[in-house]
Amino acid sequence: MHKRIIANILIVTLVLGLLNHSGEIIYANETATPEEAIQETTEAESSEETTMLENNEETSEESTFMDMTISTDYVFPEDAEINNLIINGGTTNLNGHEVKVHGEVSINNGALYVNGGYLACDGNFTYNSIYALTMNTVNDTIAVNGDFVWNRGRSAINNGTIEVKGNYYDNAQAGYNFYAEGNHRFLFSGEKKQDIVQSRTSTFNTVWMMNYSEEGICSDKVLVAKEIVLNGSCFTYSMDGMPDNGICGWTLEEDEIHEGDLVLTAEELNLNGHTLTVEGSLIQMSGNININGGKLIVNGDYRLQSVQETELENAEGTDTDETDNETKTETVYGYSGGYLLMQNEKDEVWVQGDFVMGSYQNHDGKLTNGKLYVAGDFKQITYNSPQNFHATGNHETILNGEYQQVVSIAGSGTGNSCFSGLTFDNQSEEGIVLSGDVWVTGEVDNQESRVEG
Repeated sequence: MHKRIIANILIVTLVLGLLNHSGEIIYANETATPEEAIQETTEAESSEETTMLENNEETSEESTFMDMTISTDYVFPEDAEINNLIINGGTTNLNGHEVKVHGEVSINNGALYVNGGYLACDGNFTYNSIYALTMNTVNDTIAVNGDFVWNRGRSAINNGTIEVKGNYYDNAQAGYNFYAEGNHRFLFSGEKKQDIVQSRTSTFNTVWMMNYSEEGICSDKVLVAKEIVLNGSCFTYSMDGMPDNGICGWTLEEDEIHEGDLVLTAEELNLNGHTLTVEGSLIQMSGNININGGKLIVNGDYRLQSVQETELENAEGTDTDETDNETKTETVYGYSGGYLLMQNEKDEVWVQGDFVMGSYQNHDGKLTNGKLYVAGDFKQITYNSPQNFHATGNHETILNGEYQQVVSIAGSGTGNSCFSGLTFDNQSEEGIVLSGDVWVTGEVDNQESRVEG
């Protein structure tokens, strides 16, 4: 098939231009037809052997693949096999075809429309364009044996699969980061350690891991994803001071008691109609907690945040005195990549300490039913989405502490973070303090509590 593609290129060459002594094709008209979007076609520096089966006999032949550079709109008319693919402009449409790239894919200033096609890349895939990568059908596939590098780009990614066997790098600035939603899946399937490195926060839809090497997959930041599925893969964070007791989610088959703190790092914790009691604090770094008709009791704080222990410096700005027997540390919290799902009328969450909502995710439609009881402070922090505590429907929050409680919502508003139903049930002398604006879209019930603010 590669012979047919090469033959077509040579025909266009004879009609529209002439071949110079260096092997470059010079065209008289660069914008007349889709075929003329191929601005430069150079012979691959190295050839490779391929094995083909013909009439049940195995034969081999030496094949030469060509580079393909596209600068204007181009629609692939058929399957293609090439060396390097370079897109410098226009929209490249795979048009349902399979394009095999033996070298690298570089998208420098154009757009890629997968459109039911299959793009296989043996080398690295680099996206560096202000225009969109579009994946919107279930058959859309990009398979990369090397690294996936996202320097900048617009995302129109809501379906299909990107599979990567190398590392993942998102070097983009704000507004140009990788962003996927809908039914899209990002598959990490390497056979050795894979690093996920982000300058800011990438947003995945489903992260599917199938790396069974000893080191597995390591991320330098908390993964933000609708769903993280490990499939038995080793997954770790490289952030300093991370807790070493993180666990993945599971589905309860009976009531359970968890001794000490519980740190959730991936996958879904599904209560499945049962009661989970956490004797310490609950730290939801990533992954989802689905109450699903059950009851969650947290005897400490419940934080949808990441957590790190960092070494303190002394007043002079140098390291802590080496004569100290113990290293002095402080606890630093950051954003969570997970969701809290309360969508069943039987859902109950009881927090004896503070409740801190610091998720990176928009919770519109996630908090629609059930009751959230908080005995400590209630705090909402906006790291990304101002709707990370956007309660609607029949959801109700009950403040039932025995001491003063402070309610703080950074981005409160009917379209941002807000309560649906809110009940004050604090009988202490100090009562409840509302720090800043607090929006309630449903009913407010005050059980003779003192409320200030």
